[in-house]
Amino acid sequence: MQATEAIDSAKKYLTNFFEDEQIKNVGLEEVNFSEEDQEWRITLGFSRPWNEPRGVLAEAQAQFGQGKIERTYKIVHIPENGTRVRMTNRELAA
Repeated sequence: MQATEAIDSAKKYLTNFFEDEQIKNVGLEEVNFSEEDQEWRITLGFSRPWNEPRGVLAEAQAQFGQGKIERTYKIVHIPENGTRVRMTNRELAA
């Protein structure tokens, strides 16, 4: 499996898994192949509707390019043989 195939699979897995939550702004963050585990580790970031700033303050911040949308990061683990895909949280360094 090539990296591009693993990335496509990870994005499909993520969007299907979170379909009910209407996630958006899905973006590729990291790609890593673990020789030891023979799996692709694809980190994807996305935002959820409830993480978007709302109200007058949010509108003012957006107008001046200061609005920030909280993002969630997940690692999708895709074995080289394509079976048993799993997903874990990607914790950010403090």
